[in-house]
Amino acid sequence: MEKIYILGAGVSGIYSKLTNRNSMIIDRSDEIMLNSRLINIVSNDENALLKRKVDIKDEVLDIDFGNRLIKTKGKTYSYDKIIVALGSSQSIIPGTLSFNNLDSVYKIRDISKQAKRICIIGGGYLGVELAGIFKEKSILISPKIIERNEKAGGYIEKILTNLGVSIIKDRVNEYKDKKVILKNSEIECDLAIYAGGVTGNSLISKLNIKNKRSSIIVDRYLKSVEYDDVYACGSSAYFDTPMTVYNAMRSGITAMKNLMGNNIEYRPDERNIVNINNKFYIITNKKISGSIASPFIKIIKNARATSTDKAIEKINSIINNSK
Repeated sequence: MEKIYILGAGVSGIYSKLTNRNSMIIDRSDEIMLNSRLINIVSNDENALLKRKVDIKDEVLDIDFGNRLIKTKGKTYSYDKIIVALGSSQSIIPGTLSFNNLDSVYKIRDISKQAKRICIIGGGYLGVELAGIFKEKSILISPKIIERNEKAGGYIEKILTNLGVSIIKDRVNEYKDKKVILKNSEIECDLAIYAGGVTGNSLISKLNIKNKRSSIIVDRYLKSVEYDDVYACGSSAYFDTPMTVYNAMRSGITAMKNLMGNNIEYRPDERNIVNINNKFYIITNKKISGSIASPFIKIIKNARATSTDKAIEKINSIINNSK
């Protein structure tokens, strides 16, 4: 039997494992932090950390692709084929808080309750959702709002302005002494949140494999352009499309099916669901849905969350029964 390893047990890794239960999944934790739910900690104290079993609890330190070796803290494993699903990393502006770990998110929640002025750095999906939560307390700082879609950016800008959000279209140089330093001005605030800088896992940029923004460069079938025995999914596969939970799920399934001999082209879903002040919108590269569709979009979002929960339950059952 081929030795197939999945490196990383985030959403994409979980769906890869469910597609081939004979594969072995390696992750340093037996818990999963669902990034898509972190913002809900700030707004309604939802839990974003769930118990999730893995076959091998260990941390991947290096991959020798030429010799097919996975080096972890505890051991070196030889493989026939692997799927890299190591998740994402975030580089932040020193002194700001971010959504790259739970402690930082809880600090944001606690400080924001007393803060009178909150600077949000980054006008992407996370930035605009945060601005929608904090409303008139918010100062959203970014050269562009939803850079990929100018029409959607303009539409959302009007929504946020009507909620009392201040928008400054500029780049941030640094943050110090509770001041956000821009090119020609400074802004004092009680809390500064960095909502940008997300890439693939920083480990990938150190590996001997072609990558971009710490994600492996893959073909249309999620196979490395260099190694026929290496596949990637989730944030570990480079695509110029936001890695939503839905895309992570689909890429995990597709990568494993292709690793097993299929030839299925992966096409990222360009749609993304954004929640602003509890109204839900679907954004693509070309358009944005109107608010009238919000109740139906919320149903879709909740259904995907339920699907993830069930996948985690299945993984736990499979691994428990294998031991």
